[in-house]
Amino acid sequence: MRQNPSNWWHFLQKEPIMMKTPVRRAFKGEASMIHFNYPNYPMQWYKNKNPVSGNAGQFNYKVLRDGDELAAWCWMGMWCMEKTKDVKERRFAFGEEGVAQAIAWLKEEFDSHSREEIESKLGFFTTEPYTPPKEESGDEQ
Repeated sequence: MRQNPSNWWHFLQKEPIMMKTPVRRAFKGEASMIHFNYPNYPMQWYKNKNPVSGNAGQFNYKVLRDGDELAAWCWMGMWCMEKTKDVKERRFAFGEEGVAQAIAWLKEEFDSHSREEIESKLGFFTTEPYTPPKEESGDEQ
């Protein structure tokens, strides 16, 4: 069929553009596909006690101002912090230096996990959310 530019449907007659290079996964020994990139927020963000949270694959983190300290948490898995049993926490002095220390600690924690663990997609099928035991109240008579 001849393509006539005056026909408004001529774009339907063209062959679709196919991607020439297929996307592939990283092989053993190659760099990971998932990287830890902490967002760059101004100090005012932390001063207003806004949380910074995110993830890189199965590695999750949260940073929040708590009084005169900056609290940082990290955990592995697909569940939220409240539903995860093994959550690591560190506290830093509040300020630009404390933010830099928190970011460095989070990067160190990220690098301490294997690429297979970070890139795993089986967590939903192999884990259950953690439910902490209920606290007993001393008011029972």
